[in-house]
Amino acid sequence: MRIYYTLTTIDPIIVSQNNATTNNHECLDYIPGSTILGALAAQYYPQFSAEQSWSAFHSGQVQFSPCYPLVNNEIAFPTPASWNYDKISGNRIIEEDKYNTSLLTNHSASSFIRDENIQYKQCRTGFVNSQGDIAKVQMGHSTKTALDEKTGSAKESKLFSYSFIESNQTFSGWIELKDNDKEIENAIKCFLNSYIRIGRSRNTEFGRVKLTEVKVQQPDNNENNDHELVLWCLSDCEFINNAGLPTLSPSGENIHPALEKAKLSRDKSFIRSVKTSHFNQKRQGLDTEQILIAKGSVLTYQLDSPLTQSDLHEINTCSTGINQQFGLGWMSVNPTWSLNDTISNASIFQGSAIQKVDVPTNKFSGADSVLVKWLSSQVSQ
Repeated sequence: MRIYYTLTTIDPIIVSQNNATTNNHECLDYIPGSTILGALAAQYYPQFSAEQSWSAFHSGQVQFSPCYPLVNNEIAFPTPASWNYDKISGNRIIEEDKYNTSLLTNHSASSFIRDENIQYKQCRTGFVNSQGDIAKVQMGHSTKTALDEKTGSAKESKLFSYSFIESNQTFSGWIELKDNDKEIENAIKCFLNSYIRIGRSRNTEFGRVKLTEVKVQQPDNNENNDHELVLWCLSDCEFINNAGLPTLSPSGENIHPALEKAKLSRDKSFIRSVKTSHFNQKRQGLDTEQILIAKGSVLTYQLDSPLTQSDLHEINTCSTGINQQFGLGWMSVNPTWSLNDTISNASIFQGSAIQKVDVPTNKFSGADSVLVKWLSSQVSQ
């Protein structure tokens, strides 16, 4: 079961790229799934039983996708790393916040032949929707200093900077539930229709967001290719090899058992990496550094036999790799843009419009006391 929601920033949001940073905190331009997981755990850990807490927050039975920006009421996904353009025409590649698809080439396509007379430049950043519209996430920067408790003045050598996501911007993501525990499901739906605080400096002017449950018609666009499988990483992915070490070139069986004999095509794959460290609140320290395949990477596998539609559907709708509960491992199977060496002016991939869900308001039945009546009158303020 997949539940979609939108996240609207009421205040600026600080989500650091790496929690190991001590001075200048560079901010992500999206909301990672681990942030939503942490906010839900902080609220419901005391209420759930030990078994429910393990199922919801640790086992991977509940998986949190990243929240990406909305463009024209549609989720924008990371730009595929296999997209390239002629460096000379770089000033025309984006026109009116939209990719000029006539200048884009897809280097992961089996039919693509590199022109040695052209200097290609990779599309490395940003988010794009199914119509080629680019998401523009507004970012800001703030510099602060710690104060001396005795004197009230700025502490020496305690200056630090934050970059942040500006307020009044909307992102969207989803939560995948594999467990049929109704109490967990109801708690998540209640959580997805509330106001919460996320990110750093939540006790100052940062962190407030509004969550709203929405409906999305999830497309099942699993194009079948008898000899090739193209996987577009919609989020960061983490894999380990048979020796238990991190790997940036996962074997087919790391993705799905049906790909046991599939071989990674290194000349048609475009893999970027990222390193991150999570802060462990229980131990008050950083966890082991993670080496991840960056979102937007493209993995191409050569198949010895065609995959069934059920296998394609499972890869497309279920995350892969490890630490899936943190929002890692989401992939799109054989997206529309992967079929040719040029990008069509039509739909780049099958997107879906977001529709609001009417959620009944739960009224507190015991609102008879003077205190509760006064609090209720102040809620709108």
